[in-house]
Amino acid sequence: MKYDMKEMTEIEKPREKLLKYGASHLADYELFAILLCTGTKTKSVLDVAIELSKYLSTISSLPDITYEELIHIDGIGKSKALIILSVIELGKRMMNPANTLTVVKNSMDAYLFLKNELQDKTQEYFVSIYLSLSNKVITHRIISIGSLTHTIASPKEVMKWGLKCSAYAVIIAHNHPSGNAEPSKQDMELTKQFIQASQVVDLVFVDHIIIGNHCYYSFHENRIIHEKTT
Repeated sequence: MKYDMKEMTEIEKPREKLLKYGASHLADYELFAILLCTGTKTKSVLDVAIELSKYLSTISSLPDITYEELIHIDGIGKSKALIILSVIELGKRMMNPANTLTVVKNSMDAYLFLKNELQDKTQEYFVSIYLSLSNKVITHRIISIGSLTHTIASPKEVMKWGLKCSAYAVIIAHNHPSGNAEPSKQDMELTKQFIQASQVVDLVFVDHIIIGNHCYYSFHENRIIHEKTT
């Protein structure tokens, strides 16, 4: 079924419907239609929005959609794809109050800072948090994105960014898509490599955090890291 916006009554149109009933009364595709604004020569904006909804299958998969996936949907070009990605990012920031945290004093703080960003990922993400002498977050970076079971993280890459932002200390973290935060043998070995690398560049290695489903594992809390911490 194709939608012809000209044949729709005013109250059937997404914008008018939102004004009268509120955003919560709109279907996913109707909200997408408002974001997209226009369709193509052969498709109405609602048709394009429905195609996007069908591609996602469930709205919960929206945060993981990529630019490349978006522009391959007929009717979504560069500008519309960037609008959608921007809205997704704003939603993440709004729903993630942990990112307003500017001081990380312990492992729990680090977990709270990253949990909403990492715990629902279907791939392993490896990130690093860079801290000042007073434990303020200077920045945090995604170092690598891997598969369902592992990712490759380079100590050299992590330390490079630490030096670039003049950090005093670093915390590394990655997620386990399985939801189980217990470390593997590879996680243990990787932590040793990062401790050694941080000593070479005189960057304090605070902790390695593994994020699972509403839980985390801290190498520091479990007394596996014995080096000086902040």
